[in-house]
Order: sequence, then C-alpha cells, then structure tokens
Amino acid sequence: MKVRQAGKFETRNKVLGAARVLFVEPGYERTTIRMIAQLAKVSVGSVFTTFASKEDILAAIVFERYDGLAKRLNATLAEVTGNARTKMKAAFAAAYDYDFDRHAMLMHQISATWTWSAEMEAGSQAAIAAPFGFVFALLREAQTSGEIGETADLAVLGDMLMGTYLRGWRAGWFKKLDPEGMAAFAAPQIDVILDGAR
Repeated sequence: MKVRQAGKFETRNKVLGAARVLFVEPGYERTTIRMIAQLAKVSVGSVFTTFASKEDILAAIVFERYDGLAKRLNATLAEVTGNARTKMKAAFAAAYDYDFDRHAMLMHQISATWTWSAEMEAGSQAAIAAPFGFVFALLREAQTSGEIGETADLAVLGDMLMGTYLRGWRAGWFKKLDPEGMAAFAAPQIDVILDGAR
C-alpha cells in the first residue's frame, strides 16, 4: 500500500510540475490534459486518476501556496499597528506582493471559477479560509471598536472585500500595475466599503 501511495504522490508531483510549465506557455486555455501527460511522462489515465479535470490541476497549483500566504499575512498583521482599515489595506498589499510572480496563474484561476463545478467552488472556499480568515477577524475587530456599525452584516462585507481583492488582480493585469499599484487600486474601495458599514 505504501508503494502505491508513493506512486500516486510521484504522479501528482509530475503532473503539477508539467502543468506549471504549460499553464504559462502556451497558456492555460491552450493546454490539454494530453499535453500535461506527455510532459509529465505519465499516461492520460494517470492524470485523470489523480485529478478530476484541468481546473482541478489549476486549483491544486494555486492552493499549494496558501500555507505560505497565510504565514505572510499573519506576519504582516502582527507588525501593523492602527485600526482594522489600516490592517486590511496592509494585508491586501502583502497578499498582492506575495503572489505577484504568479499573476498569470491567478488570472487563469479567476477565469476558471466562472465555469467550474459546485464541488470545485466548495473546495476553493475551504482552501481560502485559512489565508483569508483575516478579513472576517478584522471586520469583527472593526465592529468591536466602532469603526463599523454593530448591525453591519459581516458576511456581506467580507464578500465585498474579497471581491475587491480579486478585482485588484484583474486591474493589475490589464493596467500593468505592480503590487503597490494593485494595493493602491484596492485601498479606496476598502474605504468605501468600510465607510458604508458605519
């Protein structure tokens, strides 16, 4: 059994390694499962035994960095002083900086989310809970301190803030912004959301 598990782990790593290369060039849309299998030197069947779809492979590539992102965000929030709004902006800036070298991959993931299954969406929501839990923690802090109203709907506000975060990636891509520019794009939107929640 251990040999079989080791084989699955090795296949998974080969598939992810090949997909990382191919999703950059020729690009996610043009890459096929057959191309991934060929570069990984595994059968197409082995790819499908390990992953349900190309979207599943993309999600695995993106999610693998979430532990590191969570550590980076926790370190940033431990260093930043000020109110919840200041901390939220600093955390967004740190997240943009952390993953900027993977901007193209994130754009593909954002695009893929429009068509993937409910199961994929549930997995995505579970995966982002650790690194982006800070959004709800800061909203609770803002409510406790009076920065936002005590009747403010934190679920709605959190969803709006996550939408702002994702729009920062899209704006960065099309406007050719660096991480600082993306953070500057998101900052006034954070202000509007939190001002409206007073």
